Amino acid sequence: MRTTKVKCPDCEERFELDIIEYDDNDAIECPECYASLLVKVHEGKVKVVPETEKYEDLSAETAEE
Repeated sequence: MRTTKVKCPDCEERFELDIIEYDDNDAIECPECYASLLVKVHEGKVKVVPETEKYEDLSAETAEE
């Protein structure tokens, strides 16, 4: 088990995330404020972002078509 500390963008609570258990774009929930978050993995770095960013990315792609 390899863990890393991540910070919730909504409540700024820091919590541990098992980086082996989660992949890019996996949905998780903040254990403090229960916000819906997405795991983002880029160049070995792990962070969490609000789930709404996923839908914003999709709407931007649709608008370009």
